[in-house]
Amino acid sequence: MKKIAIFVAALIILYSIYYDLTTGTLPVSMATAGIEEHKSKQDQPAIPYTTKKVKRGDTVLSIAENIHDGPLPVPIEQMVDDFRELNGQIEPNHIQINETYKFPVYK
Repeated sequence: MKKIAIFVAALIILYSIYYDLTTGTLPVSMATAGIEEHKSKQDQPAIPYTTKKVKRGDTVLSIAENIHDGPLPVPIEQMVDDFRELNGQIEPNHIQINETYKFPVYK
């Protein structure tokens, strides 16, 4: 009885290895997602930006509105995403006084 159990366990292990090597365990969309993202980031044009030094009382939104002389021509969410991308994923609410950051410029 033990020999049959060991034989069945060995078959299951061998089938698992075969399945993993031939088909894989990740869905195709997840396996290629990293490659597609890498290509798409290279194809996208760089975001135009200007650098500004943060003063006491400044926020990302107030600086962006000053750059554009009024309300933003894009949704705030897009401006925040572009700010993060330009500044190495720094959150807008974590900016520091007297530090210089890149702010997106929209036409």
